[in-house]
Amino acid sequence: MSKFTNIKKEIVIDTGPLLVILAEHYGHNTLTKFGYTDDYVIVLKEFLKDVSKIIITPQVLAEVSNLVNTKIEKVFFSDFINFSKSILQELKEEYISKDIVLAKKELPKFGFTDASLLEVANGNKLLLTNDALLHYYCRNNNISLAYLREIVEKYRSTNF
Repeated sequence: MSKFTNIKKEIVIDTGPLLVILAEHYGHNTLTKFGYTDDYVIVLKEFLKDVSKIIITPQVLAEVSNLVNTKIEKVFFSDFINFSKSILQELKEEYISKDIVLAKKELPKFGFTDASLLEVANGNKLLLTNDALLHYYCRNNNISLAYLREIVEKYRSTNF
């Protein structure tokens, strides 16, 4: 049984947590190149254990690709992307039209990716992010959110 209770079965995942999953899967010390530690992997695996559906947006995929391209050696880019395909195929994708994203009041503050995530998370889904600004916005606007950094800090202080 998961140590996390009351976690929604459908999670919308932001770029940071997705990079943790992909980097851990790929190996080759890529996790630290994205600024994460093994604690993030441990916590994320436990957190996602009972989740039935992980949702991404095309904007998240674009951010992942751009970050991988800038953070790891160019010779490993293709290998990382190819290696990530099997995990990415297991995730669900929700497309939000540009007109909906452009109409989001949050767009000027957060950009295209976070605006798309806020639209998808609207309703009965939990948004999983490691973005502090997005975390505070969601908390102040009663949007269901899990802040990965906060979860990891709790893990470090209590080791569950």
